[in-house]
Amino acid sequence: NTLGDIPLSKLNLATIQRAINKIKSPQSQESTLKLLKDMSKKAVGVELLNKNPSQEVVTKKKRQKDEQYAFSLEETSIFLNEIKDTTSYPICVVALGTGMRIGEILGLTWDCIDWKKKQIHVKQTLVLVNEKKNIHFEMHFPKTNSGKRDIPMLPAVESILKEQHKHRLEMNLSGKKPLQGFENLVFFTRTNQPINPCTVRHSMRKLEKNLKKKYPDKDFGHFHPHTFRHTFATRCFEAGIQPKTVQAYL
Repeated sequence: NTLGDIPLSKLNLATIQRAINKIKSPQSQESTLKLLKDMSKKAVGVELLNKNPSQEVVTKKKRQKDEQYAFSLEETSIFLNEIKDTTSYPICVVALGTGMRIGEILGLTWDCIDWKKKQIHVKQTLVLVNEKKNIHFEMHFPKTNSGKRDIPMLPAVESILKEQHKHRLEMNLSGKKPLQGFENLVFFTRTNQPINPCTVRHSMRKLEKNLKKKYPDKDFGHFHPHTFRHTFATRCFEAGIQPKTVQAYL
């Protein structure tokens, strides 16, 4: 009804975008826009329109996908408090304090940790590979030197890594054998195996639902492991760190 009385000659990006914005459901926005694009394309084909005005319209789903959401300080505090007793806690603390990708964190080995210089050397990524039903873990290494980097070890991250080191020594004494080639991992499962990156992503989806339900008055956006990178960068900028330095960390 919003667009029904508008002549084709007056139809433009702004009018269509306003109409799409009034539709609450992201799914309805998508289906409506798809129909509009098809109709406009046909109108262009028979020269009723010079160009398709719906081509650059964005839906809520697309906007959410494109937005680089970062936790506020309050959201970070709530988030960490909610997971403090879970196995995800140390991984998330390191992610929020370094901006590292989840695969890079799960691929950390103890030779990557420089206690003296208080640095973390990022040089590899843990990947779960599925080749012709042969599912196995691999370490992937950067193809260029720019993929390798050193990140300062913040006090909160150092504390977590020291706890993790104690956990590693305890695990070594437990008799649970690690996967061959992955004996020196910083992070591992209760059975001394590499952690599947998909497990972390799945736990984040579950946690997001719980947080939104438990804190309806808070504006938690859609988050995933990559949100930690955006949050880290945001905190760096707030601290006055130069963009080039932050880019090097990331």
